[in-house]
Amino acid sequence: MASSIPLGLTKLCRVISSVGGPKVNEWIIRPFCQEDAAAWKAFLCDSNNATLFHDLDFLGYHRADRYDFRHLIAMRGARIGAVIPGALSADGIFVSLAGASIGGPAVKKSLPAEACLHLIEALQLYCTVADWRGIEITLPPPAYNDEPDQLIEFALHVRGFELIHRSMPLLIPLDHQKGDNYQRLFRQSQRSYVRACREKGVIVTETGIEGLGEFLELFAETYARLEALPTHTPEEIQRLFRRVPARLRIWSAKVDGTTIASVLLFVLNRNICNTFYICDRASHREFHGVTVLFAEIIDVLANRGFRYLDLGPSASSAHFNRGVVSFKESLGARAFCRDRWGWRN
Repeated sequence: MASSIPLGLTKLCRVISSVGGPKVNEWIIRPFCQEDAAAWKAFLCDSNNATLFHDLDFLGYHRADRYDFRHLIAMRGARIGAVIPGALSADGIFVSLAGASIGGPAVKKSLPAEACLHLIEALQLYCTVADWRGIEITLPPPAYNDEPDQLIEFALHVRGFELIHRSMPLLIPLDHQKGDNYQRLFRQSQRSYVRACREKGVIVTETGIEGLGEFLELFAETYARLEALPTHTPEEIQRLFRRVPARLRIWSAKVDGTTIASVLLFVLNRNICNTFYICDRASHREFHGVTVLFAEIIDVLANRGFRYLDLGPSASSAHFNRGVVSFKESLGARAFCRDRWGWRN
């Protein structure tokens, strides 16, 4: 299992498990132990809002010294009622999720509002008893959930958390029953590019790790051109493929055997896929590889039952990337909010 616990917490974990630990109403919060690994994974499968970023196999791609992981188990009576991945920052803040885009409690479907309030209160009590300085939680849009709601956001607000950062991811809605998603969603100019460039011979492929070499070549070219550092190194992407191979897919647009655009897709849960990296070859932009790629991707993902394709954030409280936002909107993407909440002890 991916994320190890600091050795000093093993004894604490067993003690808290036996004596009950911080308790609010029916909730008891305790540290994750390696013995919980199978139960944690099983819980994610039936959770209302769990994502790939809650998966400890995913989080284990980080170097052992990168984060001080302090994942938590929330027991509701005799059963797991929530799991909360997170790490302790250098200044004593429990951050959920360190090492990933989003976090927060993964909970069961149809959690009552009062129970959610008690869960957040129990988390605050645990933080106080552990002598941590506070909590930060980043939540995805409610569209990620099996049963979309904003119950956790409401509970955080009621319990004194403040909104400290807001970004704006853009999501393309998918509908397998209506079909022809790109024809319905893309603006006329983008639809024309798709038809014309398909006629010019642009084709789309989907691969797993076997396509990683070609992807990494275009990945390196793209970020060198942008003079930017990607979130992951090539070695880290390779580790992710080894750890969660079924959750990463490479989609590529090609013409005459040359890869002209590629997307590294994260399958976040049964509702959402995320285009974590979008790369293109500047010398072949007249073939509109990215646009053709997305036309194919959204039709295939809709047929597989996914509800949204998350194209990632392109704006925040501090920055608005007008060009990128406009391009994503031209593909039918709609704006949602990804919020980071904070509370200080």
